[in-house]
Parts: sequence; C-alpha cells; structure tokens
Amino acid sequence: MTYYPVLEHHVQYQFEPVDHEEPSISTQQDEGHVLRKECRKWAIRVAREAKAIQEMEKRLSTLKELTNEVTKYSSLKNKFVHH
Repeated sequence: MTYYPVLEHHVQYQFEPVDHEEPSISTQQDEGHVLRKECRKWAIRVAREAKAIQEMEKRLSTLKELTNEVTKYSSLKNKFVHH
C-alpha cells in the first residue's frame, strides 16, 4: 500500500451557513447519481473533442492533397511556359 503523508492529518471544518443556508445531507445514492452525471458530461466532452480532431485531420489531409495538386500543376505549367 502506498503511503501519503499528506493524508495523515485530518482537518475538521465547522459548517458556516451563508444567508440562512440550510445544510443538506447527501446519501451514497445521491453521490452515485452526481458521479454518473459528471462521468457522462466528461465522456460527451471527450467524444466531441475526438470528433473535432477527426474532422480537422480530414480537412488537413484534404488541404495537403490540394496543395500537392497545385504544386504539380504549377511545375507542369512552368515546364511548358519556359520551353
């Protein structure tokens, strides 16, 4: 088991309500729901970012192909113009 010295000292804080705030007690069931919600949020974000990366890679590939075509065309054009 790994030892973490930071976790050795426990600090207790007193609840200080703000503007007549009432403390709420969460249950393990609530915590599970919150955790699942957070997981879904991050999974959606990762999927969205992965899709964006794929789309950008596809665009980059297309631009490289177009650049190659333009370069080929320019070199052919130069051969015929100079002869």
